[in-house]
Amino acid sequence: MYRRCLNGGTNSSVCDADIIILSVPFDKIESTIEGIGKSAFENKIVVSLINPMLRFPKEKYFLPDRPAEGSATLAVKKMLPESAKLCTGFNNVASGKWMELDEELDYSVCVCGDDKEAKKVVMDLVSSVSKLKPLDAGPLEVAGVIESITPLVISLAMNNGLKDVGVYFK
Repeated sequence: MYRRCLNGGTNSSVCDADIIILSVPFDKIESTIEGIGKSAFENKIVVSLINPMLRFPKEKYFLPDRPAEGSATLAVKKMLPESAKLCTGFNNVASGKWMELDEELDYSVCVCGDDKEAKKVVMDLVSSVSKLKPLDAGPLEVAGVIESITPLVISLAMNNGLKDVGVYFK
């Protein structure tokens, strides 16, 4: 039902995609959606891996910075057309690992969403990437918890000399 094509693209190529992955800073998401045009998101599966956070690099810690809606995902939901099927996923995979396409990825990936079919498609997408393991984290209301893990993981890495820290549930 959904084409498998793991390529990045331009904002204009979103119109042809079956699944749209949003990976921009939280303060840029509204202008990104407006720039693409809300109609491009109609009846599409949309995956948010946005983790809003406060950065304190000199002190070596990061904190979650949840918007009023409780999560970036729930804030994004208000920006999208009602027909968009929003999920979270890939939030806690170390960003540096995405640059090393030949490296094995063996993280756990929490996926949440309210549309069961869309969540299954996203979980299948997760399974198709290296050794990533998708885990059903429940409805969109859980997104704030998932988004809050990333600042903790970054803080752990900074304070302990770790690289490419991720989440593993075994």
